[in-house]
Amino acid sequence: MRRQKTNRPNRSLAPAGVVFLALLALASFGAPLRAQNQTVAVGNPAQAEAKIVFYYDANPEIVARCGEFQQADIFIDGARAHQIGVWHVWQTEIAPGVHAIGADTSKGKGASGTFAAGQTYYYGLIGHPKFGISFLIPLCADYQIKVGEMKPKSKEYKKATALVGKPRTDETMWTPPPQTVEIKLVDGRNGRHMGRSSVDVWVGHERKPAMILATDERGVARLRLTRTDSEVNVSDCKGMFTDLKHIRSKKEEEEFNRKFKDCGGSGAVVSDPVVKYAGSISINLPLSLLEDMAYVPCWVDARKDKYSWPPMTKFSMKEVLEHGVVTVNRCGKATESPKPGLLVLFLRPPASREQWRQIWNY
Repeated sequence: MRRQKTNRPNRSLAPAGVVFLALLALASFGAPLRAQNQTVAVGNPAQAEAKIVFYYDANPEIVARCGEFQQADIFIDGARAHQIGVWHVWQTEIAPGVHAIGADTSKGKGASGTFAAGQTYYYGLIGHPKFGISFLIPLCADYQIKVGEMKPKSKEYKKATALVGKPRTDETMWTPPPQTVEIKLVDGRNGRHMGRSSVDVWVGHERKPAMILATDERGVARLRLTRTDSEVNVSDCKGMFTDLKHIRSKKEEEEFNRKFKDCGGSGAVVSDPVVKYAGSISINLPLSLLEDMAYVPCWVDARKDKYSWPPMTKFSMKEVLEHGVVTVNRCGKATESPKPGLLVLFLRPPASREQWRQIWNY
């Protein structure tokens, strides 16, 4: 006779249910912990990246004659990553994969490569004259910078490896420069500050028109440096001269002046400029706002009619930032002490004959 089933509770299922609920709770509360542990387990992100060592080499004669080749821009995937000085190295890390390395994105020059995690690659920015007559006597316009991976047996590779880790030549080790550069105008005859003046300034070589900076009562004009493009508040003035040719109405003229108000074309003074760091800073003859006349530079032969007007003088930005620069004073006995971030220019007002010479040059 078959026994009838009863509705007695299944005791064997009870423990299983408890175990299931416990596991479910553990999974719910343990998920964040496991996720956190997984993040920590990844380790140092730098270990998962590839390293590139850049080296910039150029002909010393060209560098001395063509100031724009004192430094070169490094582009990675079309974005400017760094501006490197000639005969220096710079290191950076990038994600593994295929990347485009170049020195001039506008002309598509460069090299493409596949970079593996944990590996180090050496890329050279090497200055070359173009072929032709200029190959023997290269002109500034005929000089170009080629980018490519350096072979271990090449002389450029050996130079680069010798420069890595040295504070003077490895720009990776450099500390960020001061944020502000001060340009101080001093009367070389008596040491007085030359206030109510203006000075034309170029930082690097990308911007063609000068920035016109006004001095305060102490004869000091200031500009701030940055390595971040988004912080720059001064136009690069590209397309200025092209737009100038197409002005046909008063409205177009007003729009042009608004667009290029800090490009010096209309004599407008730039207030509190923030510019991209570059390897050089160039100065034109400062101007007296009271007399509308350019001062005479005391760092050249300052005797009457013995200097070329207007002289353009280029200074090393690295030297200005690290030690300060004081120009030679041939106008008198006034002196100034160098200070990091300070560029001191000794000047004097023009004599009557020199004023007429300036008018004639205009």
